[in-house]
Amino acid sequence: MNNTSSFASFTAQQAVLDKLKNERPELLLPQKQFDESGYLPQIGITGLSVDRPAGYLRYYPQDFIVEEVLSAITASQIEPDDTPPQRSGKKPTLYADLVKVGISSLEALDRLSAGLNLHSTKLGYAGIKDSNALTSQRVSFSKSSYEEIKDKKIDGLFLTRFSYEPGRVVRSNLLGNKFTILVRTKEKIERDWLTKKMSIIKKDGFLNYYQVQRFGGDKLVSHLLGREILRKDYENAVKTCLLFGSDYEIKLAYDLRQEAAKHYGDWRKMAEILSLLPYSLRYELDLLRYLRYQPQDFIGALISIKEQTTLWVYAYASWLFNNYLSQAAAEKKALSENLPLITSNDPAEQRLYAPWLERDNITDIAGALAPFDFIKLMSRPTPSRIFPKENMAMIIEAGVIFHFFLGKGAYATTYLMNMFKLQEGLPIPEWIHKEPGDLKKLLGLGTSAPAEERLKKYIFSQIDRANQAGQ
Repeated sequence: MNNTSSFASFTAQQAVLDKLKNERPELLLPQKQFDESGYLPQIGITGLSVDRPAGYLRYYPQDFIVEEVLSAITASQIEPDDTPPQRSGKKPTLYADLVKVGISSLEALDRLSAGLNLHSTKLGYAGIKDSNALTSQRVSFSKSSYEEIKDKKIDGLFLTRFSYEPGRVVRSNLLGNKFTILVRTKEKIERDWLTKKMSIIKKDGFLNYYQVQRFGGDKLVSHLLGREILRKDYENAVKTCLLFGSDYEIKLAYDLRQEAAKHYGDWRKMAEILSLLPYSLRYELDLLRYLRYQPQDFIGALISIKEQTTLWVYAYASWLFNNYLSQAAAEKKALSENLPLITSNDPAEQRLYAPWLERDNITDIAGALAPFDFIKLMSRPTPSRIFPKENMAMIIEAGVIFHFFLGKGAYATTYLMNMFKLQEGLPIPEWIHKEPGDLKKLLGLGTSAPAEERLKKYIFSQIDRANQAGQ
């Protein structure tokens, strides 16, 4: 997807939604509230305390700040610094902090690739950051210069803190992320309660559950697609991607899938129906574009969106990991420090998940993934518990501001759900305090104001989203 088509598809979709907001606003609301009691069991998380206070996340994207850490001395920041870089060495690589809002890292990289006329292989990155957040991460540009890039304008992001350094950014560079998050609460939180909760987590850590981002956000289908791939049912993986309707997506998307299902196999007709939402359903449309010319090549269709296909397989592995943790917690079973994933190349490690694999009729993982040479089976020891570092918290009228560091692969929402019943999106609780705040400034850690100013065109509150949906 290139920068022009990506933002153009987003703009085209917004025009459709704006029209429907006045004509049929009910189509722009989800059929079901995205409540943790409904979605956590679907991703294998059970057994959390029922008496946690309610907490609302991401009323504004700047309520959820993520800053990537690559080493003890290399951390990205949301604060801009436009000082021109100084060259060093014979063939240095250009580096920068990519600061974005409202889009995923993969989408941001697509936009960069097109906007800078750079092949995607020339862009180096380490991690994937949240969409509905204000985030910063380090990227590198092979065979590019500061002069070629500095004045480029890309929708939804900006580049800053340029430098010339050897090598390039790769995924193995990622150490973790610093989070600065406001949990908006109904009532002011008692300091003693918060101190006790944080002390317990500091001592015992928290179970390292994968969160909803790993499972496709509020659609919660990625692990189901990965399961079909590992069953070698490649057509059903494609079919499920195209037609699976989630109660948590807006009714319009659900209805479009129902209509498209009537024409399954007529790829052109299905694309015509789903193209009403060209941004939200962009991966579905990518599959259909491929199938129009190769109607029965479902493996090729999955290869055509290889980054998503990879994420789907990892999502199923994550679902198994969550289920194993939940079962161990229910049985009060001791956990080793690290656990494998079923994407291991060691059959003994895969057997840890034998009960679930047998139930799901998955018998040949290596064979199922053989057509996808971009998915590598390897041992990936994953911590069973996480111990946050640099822990800070400040109680304010709107809720609690947290600042902490988590190593790679750990989720901030997994930490926070041990203290709060987390809510996001629509409907917006009546009780939340809606005033914005500069979280980093309040904590004395910097400021989000300059980044917000540069990205203000792309920053939407949940009330903006509710208004768009006619709520």
